[in-house]
Amino acid sequence: GNAGLCEHGFWDSSSEGDARYLEERGPLHGIGPYEGMEETVTLDKITDGQTYTLLVGEKAHYWTSEEGQRRQTLWAYSYTSYNRSCTFEQTRSIINDYDRCLAIGGEFGDNPCKRSWGSLHPGGLSFVMCDGSVQWITANIDIFIFGDLATMGGSEIIDFP
Repeated sequence: GNAGLCEHGFWDSSSEGDARYLEERGPLHGIGPYEGMEETVTLDKITDGQTYTLLVGEKAHYWTSEEGQRRQTLWAYSYTSYNRSCTFEQTRSIINDYDRCLAIGGEFGDNPCKRSWGSLHPGGLSFVMCDGSVQWITANIDIFIFGDLATMGGSEIIDFP
């Protein structure tokens, strides 16, 4: 499930919230004590447009290390960073090789490798959008457009087919 953009915090957890939260959260964000976090998301709250907002996507990786075996989304697990993914505006965050993602490194350490997206399909991954359609997202997508697709209320203008 899409928790939102993680460039300024981890919106899959109710422990981190500030003024940017309402713009950067996804439709399946964490809820908590902060203003705006307690509300249920209804379709009218997806102001970026249901066609242009990610709802559910793939999270699968190839890995060789023992560490990698413990790092992928687990749908029935109650710890929030494992049952929802978020989007980092880093190209390594949508590749399907966990160990390669770790080796590339970058801001936010290993979080883009374990909290983002991935697919075992060559060349991209599938997402269900908030309008119910299924879209193929190429692994070559502009990472900032991908980041815009992750938010439900950031008022971004997206040129996406």
